[in-house]
Amino acid sequence: MDTANTEHRLAEVATYIAEAATTVVFARYLHRLNRTHEPDWTWLSVLAGVIISSAPAITLARVAPACWRRYEGRVVVGFLVSGAVIIPWQVFLAALAWGQRQGYTWGSNDQATTMERTAGDATRRDGTDGESIG
Repeated sequence: MDTANTEHRLAEVATYIAEAATTVVFARYLHRLNRTHEPDWTWLSVLAGVIISSAPAITLARVAPACWRRYEGRVVVGFLVSGAVIIPWQVFLAALAWGQRQGYTWGSNDQATTMERTAGDATRRDGTDGESIG
């Protein structure tokens, strides 16, 4: 393997690591602004995410030029790297919100009490008392 190829590979790895770090910082920033900026500024969040995901391919096109297939692959990898950070974070937040709606208290010693209270509730979601007829 020649030196230029090795340098291009190192540039790719460094660029994707920087993208992942930027995505983490952006995700934390969005999490802090979650209550005050949604849904009015959702378009801006999406725009910033697309720019962050596209930046590695654009940067690498300048540093390590390649054929269009390689460039296209870099675009896809850029979105995969960002998605690998954002998607688990969103799944975690969705699970946390679901748990809160169900009455679970995450991380407290009072969890069993909350679960018992929820399970002991005589009214079901369909409005019946849960007893079968017949």
